[in-house]
Amino acid sequence: MMAALYRYRTFIARSAWNELRDRYAGSGIGVFWNILVPLIQIAIYVFIFSAIMGARVAANGQGAPKPFAFVLFLCSGMLPWRAFAEAMSRGTLSLVRNASYLKKMALPEVIFIAQSALVGFLSAAISLGLFFLAGIPMGLPVGWSYLLVPVVLLLFQALSFGFSLSLASLNVLFHDVGQAVGLLMPMWMWLTPIVYAETILPPAARALIHWNPAYGFITAFRDIFLNNRVPAPATWGMMIGWVITSIILGYVVLSKLRVEIRDIL
Repeated sequence: MMAALYRYRTFIARSAWNELRDRYAGSGIGVFWNILVPLIQIAIYVFIFSAIMGARVAANGQGAPKPFAFVLFLCSGMLPWRAFAEAMSRGTLSLVRNASYLKKMALPEVIFIAQSALVGFLSAAISLGLFFLAGIPMGLPVGWSYLLVPVVLLLFQALSFGFSLSLASLNVLFHDVGQAVGLLMPMWMWLTPIVYAETILPPAARALIHWNPAYGFITAFRDIFLNNRVPAPATWGMMIGWVITSIILGYVVLSKLRVEIRDIL
């Protein structure tokens, strides 16, 4: 699998860039929507949670003394999550959507799943870069820990790649898998401390939340963006452990189902 990813690295990068560039093909400003959309999302969060709900959030102890504290808290988790969820959804459907290529050419299945993960990485990189620029006037701390953001982001999308290996394989056999992923991703988001602080959870729930595969990644982003702090070794262990586990499991599932996948496609 790793040899195939390396051999087709140029195809993966080029197709990912083309997908990102052509996502808004036919619109007036085209590729610039990739910048405008996350900017609008950040502006909406600022308007709603600072201008409209600022007093209410502060009263609940979520806003801290800074006026934009909750906006920074929300964006540091929501922006990478949205890219991860999009990569998961696209990755699950990647084999079905590229069935015509897989039928006609002897291409490895993994390159289309990797393409979806790379698109998610590029989308998140744009969003977090804009968040960094917009967050500095709002009090976002800046330091050397920001150099680790691409590493955490790469691991997060590697997790989407690992899970998508299994889900994309199963989706060829059972098309309901793609629909189920679309329903489960919002549920997974609410089970992850993205829009709320984990401190509000009861002790039993706080103990269980550490088993959430996305928990370590959101914690790492928050450590860097909100506290200018290098994530703890335990956080790195969680992230790397889940990435390795998901990729190994996905590779096994894809290997077991490859013959059936090719027959059905």
